[in-house]
Amino acid sequence: MKKELQTRPTEKLVEGLRKKVKILQAVGYNSVEAEDWEAATSGEEVKLSEKISLLETDDGKIRELTEKVNEQQKLIQKLEDDILKGYSSKEWKGTLFDDWDISESTGNELSEKNIDQKQVSSDKDQTSMLKVICNQCNRFRARLQETEEEIRQLKEKIRAQTADLEKTKTDNVKLYGKIPGL
Repeated sequence: MKKELQTRPTEKLVEGLRKKVKILQAVGYNSVEAEDWEAATSGEEVKLSEKISLLETDDGKIRELTEKVNEQQKLIQKLEDDILKGYSSKEWKGTLFDDWDISESTGNELSEKNIDQKQVSSDKDQTSMLKVICNQCNRFRARLQETEEEIRQLKEKIRAQTADLEKTKTDNVKLYGKIPGL
């Protein structure tokens, strides 16, 4: 007889389950009576609303970071296009060959040292400019990778919280089904 009494739920447990059922009913029917408001605002509904607000916050962060990633990808693409245009433009190529063409067309032989100096100085300028652009492009890529990693982590967090929310809802429905007399 004592074992049977020990296995039965206590009054406190039954009262807690009744409150949870009222909360589930109120949430399920979107109707909370004035006397049940206090019970509805405590407990499971508060936990659910906190999780929902966390999910909404994380979703907002993901949107913001996705926009940032898209902007950075556009900027990287623009930089790469500018670099390619710089290499393929006639101005870029012409600076080295114009000096050479002029020396041939005039018949005067300019000193090769002068031409070599112009080529070396323009090569150094081009190389240093290219290094700056490549470094900037690498920095943008690194930032892009960091942002994509952060987005991935936030998506995983949202999936975990969504699964937890669904599990909590399922548990609440099971608890509702276990309450006798309802």
